[in-house]
Amino acid sequence: MNNVKLKRFISIYTGNSISDGEKDNFTVQNEKTIPYISTKDIDSNTNKVDYFNDMYIDVTKNTKFKIANKGDILLCVEGGSAGKKIAKLDYDVCFVNKLCCFKCNEKFDNEFLYYYLQSDLFLSQFYLNMTGLIGGVSQTAIKEFKLPYLSKAKQIIIAKYLSKKIKKVDENIEKNKKIIDLLEEYKISFVSNIIKQEKCEYGRLKKYMYEINEKNNDENAQLLSVFTKIGVDLRENMEDRGNKASTVMNYKIVKKDDMIVNKLLAWMGAFGVSSYNGVTSPDYDVFRFRDGSLPQFYHYYFRYTNFKNECYKNGHGIMLMRWRTYSSELLNIEVPHPSFQRQNELTEIFKKKFILIEKSINKRQQLIIKLEEYKKSLIYEAITGKIEV
Repeated sequence: MNNVKLKRFISIYTGNSISDGEKDNFTVQNEKTIPYISTKDIDSNTNKVDYFNDMYIDVTKNTKFKIANKGDILLCVEGGSAGKKIAKLDYDVCFVNKLCCFKCNEKFDNEFLYYYLQSDLFLSQFYLNMTGLIGGVSQTAIKEFKLPYLSKAKQIIIAKYLSKKIKKVDENIEKNKKIIDLLEEYKISFVSNIIKQEKCEYGRLKKYMYEINEKNNDENAQLLSVFTKIGVDLRENMEDRGNKASTVMNYKIVKKDDMIVNKLLAWMGAFGVSSYNGVTSPDYDVFRFRDGSLPQFYHYYFRYTNFKNECYKNGHGIMLMRWRTYSSELLNIEVPHPSFQRQNELTEIFKKKFILIEKSINKRQQLIIKLEEYKKSLIYEAITGKIEV
């Protein structure tokens, strides 16, 4: 199979950015407007576009805005989602400058191009050409990428084959993701229901733990971050940070069994009991439990009951952006306090149940990984002619 340069059959161009101060000028929708799409409007899991995001462009008045037409493909070419977010359009749109439009000429099939842009044949070239601090690939570089040269009729046959096959794979992936979501929900209901049935003392959290604010002066201290599941190693990769002293100097000291809480995200569940001694950044509050309170029990309580909602109700700030739960407010929330023996018993019950749930979740996650790998292999082999269709 011969390869040709992408620019021979495909036109590519990036969109237009809109400053925060200008966004209020583009919120009216009428018969003259079309949606304005940013990177966040493309779902990286489903490749679906949210066309109803309250941003619209009147292209009769704003002629500087570039348009991508129905059937064209948008791909993110800059930032953390570069090469990952892609969508084939169902409507004409305007789009942000981090997205690149791929428009086929009459000799190339849009659907075939859509699969090519998801293949390792394209992505290997894409990531090799990524440059800059935030990571991106230029239009000039992409135009030089190699593309399989096939007749349009053959492209259409391959695209139809892939569409049929991948639909089944995606359905299987989605089914397993839904099961994982249900298992995660079950963990919450399991812990919540057991604790609700407990007849025990209730008191304000400050009765059972207190805030500490010890500053670190050890340049070799281990940096810690909040983990999401009990028993998971929460230590960040210091090699990625260069293990520089400036990273951890004057950070807060954390000791094993201390509770770390991200004050900006507490209501979303960004807290947990540390399994290690180390330090954490100023974005986190650190608390130490008093005698008679088992840290692991409260880890389960904080993460798998309505405690997150209580944090949210007691917080302040901008909804979904800078919502802050101050330590004084956190410590005033009322929580259950079973006897120390009962806390141990409940913790063991939760641990045993979660081991079984995590085994099931891990099994589903591994299956999803294999299905994603199969999908990539299928696309690559089809568009390169390694399998007959």
